[in-house]
Amino acid sequence: MKKSIIFLQIFLFAAVATFAQVDRTKRPEAGPARAPEIGKYEMFELKNGLKVFVVENHKLPRVSISLIVDRDPIIEGSKAGYIDLAGDVMGRGTKTRTKEQLDAEVDFMGASLNTSSTSVYASGLSKYTEKLIEIMADVVINPAFSQEEFDKAKEQFLSGIESQKDDAGAMMENVFSALIYGKGHPYGEIVSKETIESITLEDCINYHKTYFKSNISYIAIVGDIKTKSAKKLFKKYMEAWKPAEVKGAVYPLPETIQKTAIAFVDRPSSVQSVIRIGNPIVLKPGDADIDALRVMNIILGGGSMGRLYNNLREGHGYTYGAYSSFGTDELVSAFYAYAQVRNEVTDSAVYQFLYELDRLRKGEATSEEINQAKASIMGSFGRSLEQPNTIAGFALSTARYGLPADYYQNYLKRVEAVTAADIMRVAEKYIAGDNLLITVVGKGQDVAPSLEQFGEVMYFDMYANPTEAPSFLTMPEGVTAKDVIDGYFKAIGGKEAVAKITAYSMSMEATMAGLPAPLQMTVSKRAPDYYAEVQSIPGIFEASRTYAKGKATQKGPQGNGEVVGEELADLQSKAATIFSETLYFTDGYSCVLEGVNKLDGKSVYQLAVTTPNGEESTEYYDVNTGLKVREESSQETPQGPVTVATIIKDYKAFDGVKFPSDITQDLGPQKLELKLLDVKTNKAVSVDIFKL
Repeated sequence: MKKSIIFLQIFLFAAVATFAQVDRTKRPEAGPARAPEIGKYEMFELKNGLKVFVVENHKLPRVSISLIVDRDPIIEGSKAGYIDLAGDVMGRGTKTRTKEQLDAEVDFMGASLNTSSTSVYASGLSKYTEKLIEIMADVVINPAFSQEEFDKAKEQFLSGIESQKDDAGAMMENVFSALIYGKGHPYGEIVSKETIESITLEDCINYHKTYFKSNISYIAIVGDIKTKSAKKLFKKYMEAWKPAEVKGAVYPLPETIQKTAIAFVDRPSSVQSVIRIGNPIVLKPGDADIDALRVMNIILGGGSMGRLYNNLREGHGYTYGAYSSFGTDELVSAFYAYAQVRNEVTDSAVYQFLYELDRLRKGEATSEEINQAKASIMGSFGRSLEQPNTIAGFALSTARYGLPADYYQNYLKRVEAVTAADIMRVAEKYIAGDNLLITVVGKGQDVAPSLEQFGEVMYFDMYANPTEAPSFLTMPEGVTAKDVIDGYFKAIGGKEAVAKITAYSMSMEATMAGLPAPLQMTVSKRAPDYYAEVQSIPGIFEASRTYAKGKATQKGPQGNGEVVGEELADLQSKAATIFSETLYFTDGYSCVLEGVNKLDGKSVYQLAVTTPNGEESTEYYDVNTGLKVREESSQETPQGPVTVATIIKDYKAFDGVKFPSDITQDLGPQKLELKLLDVKTNKAVSVDIFKL
């Protein structure tokens, strides 16, 4: 079974490429500098203090309406998540409409309606403008907050929390934010199962009653509508929304990190490390440093022209991309650089990150870099002006943050005026240098010890709670590699049942981002002389490889023909046996028990397996069940070697033998989800399958 669940990946990637034709080998042309032609908007204020901005655009018969509640951040404490939950439930029916009635009305118009804790958004055809505004007003002013819908939303939130338990990105977001801002800051709080479970319907109702007030809210309506009509409609439906005093909040700035610190989250199943290096910054909207910092960020990590990208990807092949980012906020924000890299190069990647950050702080950017960055920013700004919603965004930002009336009109002038000295100044000011937080989520066994060269490695769980350094491999007494494999065969049905299967044909369905439909897959074997594998999206794509008695052919997008060389040898080895684990202790193979490890909270035996042709893999077997739960191997790609992880989540029995039935293949930037549909064995497997 070992190799039979890694399919025609070269053809699979070719199939994905068919639907996403992007040439990543060519740097995009810099956009030309353009004089800003910023569209006009009109503004009026209702008696209840609600401020409305209208951007007329009559090219299409559509309108979009955005409402923003401009409140200060809130500390949620032991009920972290209740604000977002309130925003969700608010859109699940009103006092005059059930959720079903609300959804039906919106669907009938072909419109959309979304709510959050600080916003409501609606869009649709302009002939339904009045109905959209009336519905929005009903949702904002009269939400039902029914217990039934609250319970449903809460269950969905809990399900989302559960799905994040093994999400490296979610772990990174939690830990980085908590350590940068502090758990006592609104931006550092972490939502967990416990905090969600403690939330009551009354919490959500009180949030809406306290903060959804007209006098701290803004509306932007964009599209096929006249200002006069907008004013009439909003007065009719939204003037009933009551104003009230909403207390603000003041929070202390996060404490400065005293020295570079390494925060590590152990995720034993990781084949890549997620790295984020940064520090908190104070940068309010409209700050005079923003334009220089934006140019600096493009030079450092704003895309394929950035130094980080060219160093870590192009120069060293550590990653598919490395970037940097910064935020603006009335309280506090952060600057950070980030990437996902292979386990074995994590320490080298961190070193290159620190090198590039230090180089930018201490040395001027070149004229070419500055000009390219400015051209990119100006081109992006010019293109954004083609969207009417951009104008509405400018209007809202100008009003909310007290920006000068000509702030966006002068944007390109400010960008053009940025100098090399400005860039070095803001780099020194906003990149902390010796006070950075280095956060890594990855496989501690392979990665953590190598990071000690940068400072003390501190360990945290996914909720940013300090933990002890994880214990890695330990050797069990009296257990050998052969014992583990014997236990595996016992777990899947026993050696006798396995030996009776001399042929099988399994069909699977695979899904992956970028594919227009599920991929149909079959793998067939008749040991020791026949093997076939087929992938197809009916009517769109098909690829296959077939081996029979020393010869093989392939068919697919890259052409048809004979298979030779290493690929032929690979197919021959796949045909040799039904279950590859039966060969692990025969001539040419090496199977070594490296010890007991932890994987997703479970104890697993870790085996190092080497085939006669030198292919190496690491396999993990559940100590309690005996079943194989994971396999890792290295595969060459155009971007360099990538660790491919195959995660087996479940098994199904066919003719007395269990086969992997729920499989995820982590292919670097892509995940392939495989579901076993059926398995035919022995005489049910026709020899016709293997015709060349």
